[in-house]
Amino acid sequence: MTIMITISTFPMITDLPAIQCGIRDDVALHNVNTPDSTHWRTRMVVIRITDCSDHKLWYSHLVGKYVPFVRHLLSDNCFMSREPGGYSNIVRLQDAELVEITGDEIDYIHYY
Repeated sequence: MTIMITISTFPMITDLPAIQCGIRDDVALHNVNTPDSTHWRTRMVVIRITDCSDHKLWYSHLVGKYVPFVRHLLSDNCFMSREPGGYSNIVRLQDAELVEITGDEIDYIHYY
């Protein structure tokens, strides 16, 4: 049985790939100096809360923390994430940034 994971790229300032929440992606990196060698790197995209423009939002106490990245809602200028309770909710673009976590950092990431 073959399982395929689709990774799509949205046109955005950070130009980071959109990876479904919590899914790791192994990427082959080729060394420019030695084209025959290939290094593998694991990466995951998450949302880092940088600010909270309204203290009533669900992530107001999570400034500086990482939350899961589900997708980018282009029409609403926000990211879709998951609350600690498991519900889907939005994070405003002006309050957050997408961050790519790689390698060992993934094992030590704690949401919320």
